[in-house]
Amino acid sequence: MAFSFLKISAEEAIKLNRDPLSVSEILARLEYEEDLFMETEYCYAINLLLTGREKGGDPPLCYVFSGERWIDDCYKNEKKIENPNYEVNPEEGARLKATVQLGEGGAYVAYTKPETIRRICDVLISSEALKARYDPDFLGKSEFLGVWNHENVDELVSAYEALEVFYTECAEEGRGVLIFAD
Repeated sequence: MAFSFLKISAEEAIKLNRDPLSVSEILARLEYEEDLFMETEYCYAINLLLTGREKGGDPPLCYVFSGERWIDDCYKNEKKIENPNYEVNPEEGARLKATVQLGEGGAYVAYTKPETIRRICDVLISSEALKARYDPDFLGKSEFLGVWNHENVDELVSAYEALEVFYTECAEEGRGVLIFAD
């Protein structure tokens, strides 16, 4: 499993708030556009170092990886979203399936509004502070991380720096974030 982060406009965030199923239009962009990609183990480790929790935490930092609003929680009966731009190309393969299954056993899709992105950036710690919090024994006790390789500290800090740049750019550009994990 990995996380993809995509910048979305303020208008797209408003549209998602009104009509969560409109996410299919945005997900179609993931076939050819991705602003940030991160392996799941780094997401959990960074969240743990930022919030002290494996999942979630206190707002607004809890939204960095979980998003402010889950798409699959936004509606009751419909659990699939159609990808209108899906084409099968046997030579290249397809990045996304024609239908993305949400919820248990499926993809995780969430978004965060631009105003929340600004709040997140106000409280993000520096990469030096994240490195100072780094404790391989603490991370190794994580239910989600299992045995943590302590030599990954530089890779972890590098992933965090990319995340910090991404969120800072979103805040400066007045953009929201769509999070897709599959």
